[in-house]
Amino acid sequence: GIVGQFELRSEMARFCHRKDLGKTVTVVMPTGETLQRSLIRSWMPDGTAFMPYLLSGVLMMTFFNQGLNTAAEAIAQGAGVLTKVYVRPEVFAISAAISSAVNFALGLVPLTLVLLISGKYPGLLSPLVLVMMASMVMLTTGLGLFFSIAYITFDDFRSLIQILLLALQYMTPVFYPITALGPHTRIVIELNPLTSFIAVFRHVYGGNYPATGLNWLMMISSSVLIFILGLWFFIKKWPKAVAKI
Repeated sequence: GIVGQFELRSEMARFCHRKDLGKTVTVVMPTGETLQRSLIRSWMPDGTAFMPYLLSGVLMMTFFNQGLNTAAEAIAQGAGVLTKVYVRPEVFAISAAISSAVNFALGLVPLTLVLLISGKYPGLLSPLVLVMMASMVMLTTGLGLFFSIAYITFDDFRSLIQILLLALQYMTPVFYPITALGPHTRIVIELNPLTSFIAVFRHVYGGNYPATGLNWLMMISSSVLIFILGLWFFIKKWPKAVAKI
């Protein structure tokens, strides 16, 4: 009857849909896998493996953003409570930055896999990553102490900081080689301390990018300087900031 014909047509339509979907999956899946392999094994014009280069940059920027935000928020959100405990509030910022360092260390696992697939390995210099991590903890702690006061004083400052962090990410060679930039732009990018952080990290963990002595000097000196300035600013402004709560 009419109902039987309708059910037959519905079954045929579902079968054709499954068949077309199966064909689509059969075509798309190998294409996606091929694209994935080609990206992982692709190389930039200067001979640098692209995927380790990209992933190391993303991992470093995540370390920086997470460390800075958690260090600042650890104090800003708990300012009312921190005034009632016998622990210096700076300790909470440092512990928050260290927790971000732990997350960064966990992120080295997928980076190592990508390095191995690309025909590279962490290398004998990989223990020097600890120096870079310690420098980043000092950098994010110093900035976090500074921004925590700003968060308490001006609540809208959070949105401004996120915009600045986004701009800073584009001013850091995360996904593009610094050699592709013009001479004037390159000078500006090289003055960014995070450029030195990423260069050192890529150099010691996988040897995927050369780092100079100037990069090491910029990384360590900027982190120590910002930590000292942030700590000094926080100690000076903390009593006044708490009084406004």
